[in-house]
Amino acid sequence: MLVKMKVGEWLNRRKLERLALIKERYRKLVLEPRKEIEFELDKDLEEEESFHNLPCTPLH
Repeated sequence: MLVKMKVGEWLNRRKLERLALIKERYRKLVLEPRKEIEFELDKDLEEEESFHNLPCTPLH
């Protein structure tokens, strides 16, 4: 009986370790690049808006 409990605890710990590893990999491979892409898109939009808001001056 005690052996079954120890094995069960070990399996649960392995599952939790695996889940933590998967969560860390997901964060590095998906969430961080997504934040960088969103930052670049926002920056480009701000630059585009500032370009369109420049006052027009006649060339003549």
